[in-house]
Amino acid sequence: MSLQKWLRRLGAGLVVLSFYLLLRELTQFGPDALRIASEPALLALALGASLGYAALLALPAAAWSCALREGDGAALVSKAAMIIYAKCNVLKYLPGNVFHFGGRQVMAHRAGWSHRSTLMATTLEIVSLPLAAGCVALIAFALSEASVIGGPPAALLPFDVTSFTVALGLALTGLAAVGTAAFALRRGVSAVSLATMAALEIAFFTASAGLIAGLAMVMGAAGPADLPMIAAAYLVSWVVGFVVPGAPGGLGVREAVFLHLMATTVATPTALALALLARLVTTLGDLWFSLLASASNLPGTAVRNGG
Repeated sequence: MSLQKWLRRLGAGLVVLSFYLLLRELTQFGPDALRIASEPALLALALGASLGYAALLALPAAAWSCALREGDGAALVSKAAMIIYAKCNVLKYLPGNVFHFGGRQVMAHRAGWSHRSTLMATTLEIVSLPLAAGCVALIAFALSEASVIGGPPAALLPFDVTSFTVALGLALTGLAAVGTAAFALRRGVSAVSLATMAALEIAFFTASAGLIAGLAMVMGAAGPADLPMIAAAYLVSWVVGFVVPGAPGGLGVREAVFLHLMATTVATPTALALALLARLVTTLGDLWFSLLASASNLPGTAVRNGG
């Protein structure tokens, strides 16, 4: 059996397991969580946050555009590439979680980019997004109070979250980033494009994690000292949802991981309500982002000259 088939089966198994764990929590705590999450003020806040999240999605779109850049004479960020990214973004919610990549490949080729450049940009994104999210998550862990880092929430992880493990994680993330950059440089991606891509992705994850942590504080789920841990849990759950094969938009997987990490930091009904609101914020944000792009036309100028 090929590796691809094994990965698909592994992904399907993890998705099923995640949905089972999430369903178990919903069965026990669902009514209380829905009561908390359905408060009009919180729903209005989540709607506003979704608009903010939609605006933040311009950052990874611009990052992908940087990786797509062909030649030093081309613009660093292309409006056409960002529109293509946004139009295809919502396709990640289709079963398989790969159709947004295929859509970008087709649309970018029609707009004038080579298949090679588009594939390289998407490959870089697939590798760099988890690295950027992991880096911000590790920093968030480091910012947590010592009692939180060494306390019960850390015990839920397969290792003790201490200053040493945070430093080790950052070092390993840095090595992976250097290896990825060296690979990209050998294939013609400029150092300026890579540096800008990394900065945009780190800014996106920092701001989006801050958005969810701020939502948690407003709804009374946590105090200021707990916000770094909530931000880290959100980012770790995002990474797991991203890398699990076949999970559409990380649906179910992200929520299950988030609840597991938040088990002793936030009361379960409140954590479940926060997970549901976070999903509402991100899903609506993806929808607004794609709808805005759908109302836009690709620039008529040659994309390789900055379209």
